[in-house]
Amino acid sequence: MIAKDGEILTDDQSITQITREDTFEHPTTKKIIDNHLIYKQLVSNSETYMIEFIRKRGIILISVLGKVAPLKASIAKLLGANPSYTRILGEVRLTHDKEGVKTVYLHEGFWGQMFFGNNKNSIINHN
Repeated sequence: MIAKDGEILTDDQSITQITREDTFEHPTTKKIIDNHLIYKQLVSNSETYMIEFIRKRGIILISVLGKVAPLKASIAKLLGANPSYTRILGEVRLTHDKEGVKTVYLHEGFWGQMFFGNNKNSIINHN
């Protein structure tokens, strides 16, 4: 969803294209993470929104199984659980292209990734 001044500008997830770049396995969480994540929405033939998350560094990196008793961690692993959380600090860039006129907004931001299962090699599916 993209909103401005309390008005929703676009929120149709079915037209969102997601591109992942510079993806690697994080050494702490053992999950995939992207240094560059791009969400693009073609609202019409003449209007596009693109939001880019450009990772600078992780500020919270937690493998949750390392925070529980060893027995509980072993049981969780047997059940296929491998929860982890990463909070990321970086640059967030919004580009609005309407009829060939591009407006770019750039700010520092943070976002998070929470994984519950053993999804080290997870993928993003979109149509």
